Amino acid sequence: MKCLFYICLLGSAAFFQGCKSSASIVEELSVEKSNQYNIATPCKITYDGPDQRSGKPKKEIAYENIFNFTHEKLANYYKDRDYLKCYSSIGILDGDYYLYLKLLFDSKNAGKSYGMIPKEENMRIQLMNGNDVLLKPFKNATPRIDTKTNKIIYDGIFKLEGSQKKELKSTEIDKIGIMWTSGFETYDIYNIDLIKNQLACIDRK
Repeated sequence: MKCLFYICLLGSAAFFQGCKSSASIVEELSVEKSNQYNIATPCKITYDGPDQRSGKPKKEIAYENIFNFTHEKLANYYKDRDYLKCYSSIGILDGDYYLYLKLLFDSKNAGKSYGMIPKEENMRIQLMNGNDVLLKPFKNATPRIDTKTNKIIYDGIFKLEGSQKKELKSTEIDKIGIMWTSGFETYDIYNIDLIKNQLACIDRK
């Protein structure tokens, strides 16, 4: 965990972010789905039609829980809930594939503790076959608050190139490592075949 956990521990409490450019269109894909992270229905297509702004074909799949995380030193405080829950989704815009990770922190100081996920740093996906898939964020992932749940949310958007999509579609995931501005943190994946199944689902439907 390096120094990241200790930064988080100091701030542990109870709660917690178009158009004509491709960046804004991709951001719209994620924002439009911001309230769907508690959907548990597997292989649910939430949108399949033209993008409202660009008119390009767009398809989106519902978020599902991929991992939860609570550091053992926080376990006594987070007895019946998790400090962090992460949900994954897949979107396609004009033939390009995107992996979305929605990270929800049950800590009001998570934004200060973690900072952001900078677009210059790779996210490392460790596969069960021993290979790594490195994905760069499409843009900086910064904290925002969900006013309905008082959770702090980070929306990570990662474009999948052909070879990356092929590997993720064929192999289960072991761990995900995220480089925050405050340090690197690795998360064990329990829903190991979720992204694999989501990619198969969105191609099938």
